Amino acid sequence: MNLSLLCKWWWKAEFEEGLWQDIVRKKYLQGSLVGSVNHRLDDSHVWTDLLKVKHIYLEGRVMKTGQGKHTSFWFDKWLTDKPLCLMYPVLFYLCQEKTISVHEFLRSHGDLRFSRWLNPILFEQWLTIVDSVYNHDFETGKDVPMWRWTKSKCFSPKSLCDLLTKEDTCKSFKHI
Repeated sequence: MNLSLLCKWWWKAEFEEGLWQDIVRKKYLQGSLVGSVNHRLDDSHVWTDLLKVKHIYLEGRVMKTGQGKHTSFWFDKWLTDKPLCLMYPVLFYLCQEKTISVHEFLRSHGDLRFSRWLNPILFEQWLTIVDSVYNHDFETGKDVPMWRWTKSKCFSPKSLCDLLTKEDTCKSFKHI
């Protein structure tokens, strides 16, 4: 249940408005997208705990891409049901612009820098990605987060808790 509630903080910090959300965005996100935020030495204990569950939160979140300003090109699930960094790990490793948003990718016309020349196989993979992006059906307006594990597509701690405990048989608590 604690993991579910910590993930709800991510949802609220990323997509809801309020004083504490503004503070968190200014202090910790600093204009970065959630997928590219990493731990720093001066992070608070609470923020450190949130970073520990970020991967769980990102597993359930899918972005419906509008302008692409709040969607990470490599880290978010937006083009397929997996992030591009997992589908094309070698290209991701070689890419020098790992934190680029979809909007920035489109503005640069897909011209990203790589640390070395792409061999024909990697170049073919890159062309596949670029082709998929330009054939993607973008929505008008802002990017919209959707939660994979609810019918309403909105985050709920119960949906995540149910998912995390579905294999739990509670056999260890029979004596209670």
